[in-house]
Amino acid sequence: MAETIQGVLEVNGRRGGYVRDPELSFAATPDDVWVAPTLVSRFGLVAGATVAGTVRAGKKGRELATVDTICGLTPDEFQARTPFERLTAISPDRRFPLGEVETVSMRVVDLIAPLGRGSRALIVAPPKAGKTQLLEELAGAIRTVAPAARIIALLIDERPEEVTHFRRAVPVEVLASSNDETLESHVHLAEMTMAHV
Repeated sequence: MAETIQGVLEVNGRRGGYVRDPELSFAATPDDVWVAPTLVSRFGLVAGATVAGTVRAGKKGRELATVDTICGLTPDEFQARTPFERLTAISPDRRFPLGEVETVSMRVVDLIAPLGRGSRALIVAPPKAGKTQLLEELAGAIRTVAPAARIIALLIDERPEEVTHFRRAVPVEVLASSNDETLESHVHLAEMTMAHV
C-alpha cells in the first residue's frame, strides 16, 4: 500500500520543493518529501499550499508521486480558482466579541483594537511585558467566542519554555522559532507562514 502524506509546500529556487510539516514549524528534516518541478508546474502548485498525495522512492529519497488534494481542493478545482494576487481585499467585517469574555485585558482589547475574522495582529513590547500572556488570552478568548475559527499563532524569538507552555495552554495552531534558533530560522518561518496563510 502506498504511503500518503500531507504538508505545506516550500518551493526552492529550482522550482521544485519539499513538503514541510507545520507541526515542526516548517523546519527541514531528512524525512521531507521532494516535489519535482514537473509536478509543481503541472498542478500550478504555489509556496505555502497544503498538499496531500502519495509518496514513492526516488533517486535522492522520498518524492511525491501523485497529488490528491491542494489546499483541500482537487487539482482541477485548485487550478480553476482565482489566484491570490487577483483577489479583492476585504476588511474584516465580522467582529469577535472579546468583551464578552470575563477578563479585563480582553475588554480593553475589544475597546481599543477590536478584532474581526481575517484580522492580523502584531504585539510589540519589551521583554517580560506580558505579550505572550496577552496572546494566550487573546487566542483563548477567540476560541471561546468563535469555536470554529482557525487561529494561527506565530511566535518568533520567544523563550523555548514559553513556546512549550503556549502549545500546551492554548488549543490553536502554534508556529514557533524560539530564541535559541538563528535569525535565518526566524525569517524562514515568517515567510513560510505568510505564504501558508
